[in-house]
Amino acid sequence: MAPFATEILEAGGFRFTGKHYRSRLDGKLVVIAETDPIKGRPSDAFLKQVADVADVLPPP
Repeated sequence: MAPFATEILEAGGFRFTGKHYRSRLDGKLVVIAETDPIKGRPSDAFLKQVADVADVLPPP
């Protein structure tokens, strides 16, 4: 089962590759961060860094 936001993006023609991915388990909380460009050509290093930062953000 894909997260809701992923389904919306895929319906618009965007696909996630799983290439710039980070996850962690924090007690009962599972954090999953994946980044892929929608526009432009950001570097792989930049996309990986974004996923690394998103992984440590507190829950909303």
